[in-house]
Amino acid sequence: MQPIVQDPRQRAVRDRAAERIAATRRRRIVRNLVIFVLATGFMGYLSILNRDHQAFVADQRRMVFWRDQLNDARQAGQQAPATLPIPRGDSKGVRETHIYQSLYDDVQQSRRRDTAVVYRYVPVSFFLRPAGRHVLVFDGKELRIMWIPESEIDEQAAALGMRRARPD
Repeated sequence: MQPIVQDPRQRAVRDRAAERIAATRRRRIVRNLVIFVLATGFMGYLSILNRDHQAFVADQRRMVFWRDQLNDARQAGQQAPATLPIPRGDSKGVRETHIYQSLYDDVQQSRRRDTAVVYRYVPVSFFLRPAGRHVLVFDGKELRIMWIPESEIDEQAAALGMRRARPD
């Protein structure tokens, strides 16, 4: 059997086609890798964003619960509870992360200024936004919830009568 002799032009055409196919494959691999990295980064960002939102909402939900409980007691003419009631779905450990001034009514009347009733002794930490704390404030008439960024906590703590250290 005789070997088939190929024309040099056919070989050049075949080599260029093989190079084009290899270049197309390389571009496809790089493109898919870039898409994978971007999609993974975007999913990570959304996950962190969701975590931040859930932490904020969970802390706010507790404050709304306590505001409603304390308002109900005030409207019924009852004294504020000695300890914070535990919100549904939370454990007793939630009391250990918050400071509660059960005599807030008396404190507010003696200070004649807004008074912090319930607040976290450590801030809520986030990845994508500044840390801060929800504070339940009594102004003599009603309880309201404030969000205080950690950068402003020192000046606000003095104004609201907040203790900065964790109670023992």
